[in-house]
Amino acid sequence: MQSPPVREVRGVARLGKRTKTLVKRLKPHDVAIIDHENLDRVSAEDLIATGVKAVLNAARSSSDRYPNMGPTRSGRR
Repeated sequence: MQSPPVREVRGVARLGKRTKTLVKRLKPHDVAIIDHENLDRVSAEDLIATGVKAVLNAARSSSDRYPNMGPTRSGRR
């Protein structure tokens, strides 16, 4: 069985201790590097709205501390 091709993502890596502060500095095509356990919907939507190519989270994006509603089709419910 052949492995799928590796997809490469390139962009300027921008780090921030607080996601809500980092999104103010992000530009389209950047790679956001965060450390945000239990990433909430508002923060996730803020990251998406910046147009970043990728988000790397050093923390667990979801733990058993809060319920995870999973992805939705239309965004907000």
